[in-house]
Amino acid sequence: MLVSDLYILTIVFFLAVWGQAWRKFRDPFHPLIFLMPQFAFLYGFMPYSLYREDPQRFLLWVGGDDVYRYQSISIGLVLCLVAGVSYGSRRLTRSKVRWQTVQLHGEKAIRLVGLALGLVGWVAWLYIVRASGGFEGAYGSAYGGGWVPNGYIREMRFVGLGGALLIFLPRVGRGMRLLDWLMVAMCVAPTLSHAILGARRGPALLSLVVLVGGYIYFMRKRVSVILVAGGGMLAGSLMLFLVANRNSLYLGSKAVNFSSPLEHMNRWVSNEYLIGGAAVRYADQYGAFYGARELIWLIGRFLPRSVWPDVYVQLPQLLGVEVDLRKNGGVSREGIASVANFEPSVGAAEAFTGSLWMEFGAASFIVAFLIGLFYVRVWKAARSSISARLIYLFMVALSVYLVMQSIDPWLYRLILFGLPVVLVARILDRRGGRLSRTAVVGRSRESQVYTSPLKPDFRFTYERIEDE
Repeated sequence: MLVSDLYILTIVFFLAVWGQAWRKFRDPFHPLIFLMPQFAFLYGFMPYSLYREDPQRFLLWVGGDDVYRYQSISIGLVLCLVAGVSYGSRRLTRSKVRWQTVQLHGEKAIRLVGLALGLVGWVAWLYIVRASGGFEGAYGSAYGGGWVPNGYIREMRFVGLGGALLIFLPRVGRGMRLLDWLMVAMCVAPTLSHAILGARRGPALLSLVVLVGGYIYFMRKRVSVILVAGGGMLAGSLMLFLVANRNSLYLGSKAVNFSSPLEHMNRWVSNEYLIGGAAVRYADQYGAFYGARELIWLIGRFLPRSVWPDVYVQLPQLLGVEVDLRKNGGVSREGIASVANFEPSVGAAEAFTGSLWMEFGAASFIVAFLIGLFYVRVWKAARSSISARLIYLFMVALSVYLVMQSIDPWLYRLILFGLPVVLVARILDRRGGRLSRTAVVGRSRESQVYTSPLKPDFRFTYERIEDE
């Protein structure tokens, strides 16, 4: 089989899985709806474009016949993720996963918490800008954003996204008012501004998902397959545009002619597909970390530097792992070059397959299955759980890190953003019987009031309406 045919078949197969998921559930937030197009781009469109541009160079960099093994591993990992999603959603139909609308008392308190998170995001962002020499110092050069030594402060500029979700929450089933949109915009503004001024695709997608996706998600708006596909293509084009024009998008730039978003697919030394293939060969030759690298990452990221200044040096020694996470995620560019025919650019990502294979080796197939299962379990729980409802939208937005970068930024930000959201949701749950829930399932209409035997003041209305 020709290499180009392999990529075409991969695209067709992945999009067929996407189509089947849409036919069954018609939910734009089903895991396969937003994951499969990203996989089709990464393991289909991107390598196909590179191969068409320069077949000999492509095969040299991807390892010749190793391309078939690499592509097989990639397809296998995606299939395991799909299997996890399918297993977790077995026996489910469209009517069985419809939401219970939640009407919360204490709406003012919820909005105040959301606004407080938005204010924290503003304070953190402006502090970073000021510490970097103002907006010119922070965003006056390519791929800017400012920097402070404290990692918590660097991530805190994004917490306003959680505040925006809390603004949406009480409006479920009631619609958004102008005041609500103004509060949401205030919460999202630091992240969106950072994304535009610094040409950051991750924060840009986070902002879009919360702003646009949050409205569709929380208001449960029906959307057509054309709108879903078109919206996905526009979001993807924006991501590619930001990456392709990172050297031109900054304050004071004189650039007039911007690069086409498609040009990013033909960038060689920073191409996620090529670097992922090199990472697979590196793991095959030197062995996988089997979770040790990720453990060191998480401990080092969450533990304040003042508590353990040399954590990235001493912890690997304690665990007997030869890795230096201060250099390109623990794998030096020279290390990749030793097994490949090129040296990747600084900070380049190995994407889904390369990240999992380097971290877990052959156990990656199990991990991919568990990731798919995790996504679909939270998606299912969102129909009746406030905490799942809030955290799942973050999971949708963070999927770009999982697919296009590596497992570490996805898992780290999921924990960092998810824990505060879950804590707030737990507080809301403890306010107990102040929830009024309406479930939409079935054709006949009936209502009943349920009183919890554990919490006598906990009541909700259960209403049945047949599927249209």
